[in-house]
This record gives sequence, C-alpha cells and structure tokens, in this order.
Amino acid sequence: MSGDWINAVTMNEVANQYDQWQMQKQMMQALTQKDYIDITAITTYKEALEAGIRVEVFERELHEIALDSPIKEIRYNGERVIPGEYVLKGTPLTATISPRYEATSLQTTETTSTAVEKETGNTTTTQATIDTTTTTSSSDR
Repeated sequence: MSGDWINAVTMNEVANQYDQWQMQKQMMQALTQKDYIDITAITTYKEALEAGIRVEVFERELHEIALDSPIKEIRYNGERVIPGEYVLKGTPLTATISPRYEATSLQTTETTSTAVEKETGNTTTTQATIDTTTTTSSSDR
C-alpha cells in the first residue's frame, strides 16, 4: 500500500459522502418546494393569498388593499411562526399585514333624465329614463 493509493481511497470516500449529501439536499429541496411553504418567502399580501394563508385586514369603504402590502407576521394557533421556518401546505395559518390602501373607482349617483315623447292619437305621453351611473376614478378626486 502506497501513500497514493491511501489518498485515492480517502478521496473516493469523501467524494461518495459528498454525492450522497448532494442527493439528500436535492430531495429535501424538492420536498420543500412541493409540500412546504418557506415562511421567509411570504412577504406581501398577494403572496399570502396565493399560499392560501388567511389574512387579517381592516377594510376601508371605497378603498382596496394594495397587493404589495407587507406582511407583519404569520401565526399558527396564535403562535408566531419564525421567519426561516417551513410549514406544511394546508396548515391553517393567519397573516397580519401593514395595509396600504388604494382608492377604487366608484359609482356615484348623478341623475340625468332623458325625455322621450310618443304620440298616441291626440295625446302625448312622456317617458323619462334616469341614468344613475357615472364613473369617477381616483385621479378625478
């Protein structure tokens, strides 16, 4: 047994262990991507909704919550889930966000009447239609 042969055997063992570790790492990554949610990856209201997480929000009339509103925290059974943890998909989680509100386009009720006259014999009847939909956008305010 020469020193070169011992080095070759040692290097083969190290390479074999490294290959096994890489295979295990790939299996874990595939498992986490398929079956688990990386809590660190959930940073916005939209991502929380897409992940199926219940979101606690306070809604304002005539406003929408911006989809890029940041997540404050995520909880499971009242306990805060620590960033960096993985949670099995389908686990009932609740997120709290820092909502950013955006004004929505709204329907106002301005009344405009249009008269249509019809002649029937010697009498004239008038029908009035009322248009009650005028759209204003957030830039009009």
